[in-house]
Amino acid sequence: MSCACLSARGAQSAAGIQPPTSELMTVSGRSVLVLGRFDRHGDTRIGYASAMTLVEFAE
Repeated sequence: MSCACLSARGAQSAAGIQPPTSELMTVSGRSVLVLGRFDRHGDTRIGYASAMTLVEFAE
């Protein structure tokens, strides 16, 4: 895992934000960041909305 990613994880934890599980993998010679789902707790879905949805922004 890169230094920048580790620093960000430390800042998130200090702020009381639970970062998702993550793993940096190499697939076919390329780096791939695999993140755990943030919208699930076991089999239960946690509702969320993006900031763009809340302000009804249209691209």
